[in-house]
Amino acid sequence: MLKLKGTYFQLKVWNYLIKIPKGKVKTYLEVAKAIGKPKAYRAVANAIGKNPFPIKIPCYRVIRSDGSLGGYSGKGGIRKKKQLLRSENIIIKEWFWPFNCSKTTKNQHFYTYITVFIKKNIIQPSVVPY
Repeated sequence: MLKLKGTYFQLKVWNYLIKIPKGKVKTYLEVAKAIGKPKAYRAVANAIGKNPFPIKIPCYRVIRSDGSLGGYSGKGGIRKKKQLLRSENIIIKEWFWPFNCSKTTKNQHFYTYITVFIKKNIIQPSVVPY
């Protein structure tokens, strides 16, 4: 058993993460609802970011509600998160998504890289200019 130190809220989040089965993902919002704090999804993300054992407490199984990866504070960052999820047979669909930018000339597009998870249906990515 892991010896964890954190706030009551962090411990509640981390203990829930341990219960997420291998091969499944949850959103930050789903985690917040599961621990009885449905409006605290940002606080959940913050607690997950402070996870002291990112492999043993599988925070990589938590994604954003729009289906995109979210973050990963463990060694290796997002690349490692993708690797861990793929090792659990979670399907990841990746797009280069075009969007117009006000600083571009007519008919010119920038592409934003979006990673999306397939849960029950394909989740259409939301376009966020970077």
